[in-house]
Amino acid sequence: MESRPEATAGDLYARYGDAALAIAQTHLDEARVDGDAAKARYWIAACDEIRRLHSGDDTVEIDLSR
Repeated sequence: MESRPEATAGDLYARYGDAALAIAQTHLDEARVDGDAAKARYWIAACDEIRRLHSGDDTVEIDLSR
């Protein structure tokens, strides 16, 4: 079973806090050096999720039209 970038990002952020983005970016750099586009896309998504987690942008949409 493959993990999702969001789950990986959440795990890294929970374990390493602010250092999680640097860790994910290191994996992204390695994927780029290896020429692995799929792995690079995975780590780009993980970096985006870590940025979202770090910014506190954990919002819930509420329908106010009722």
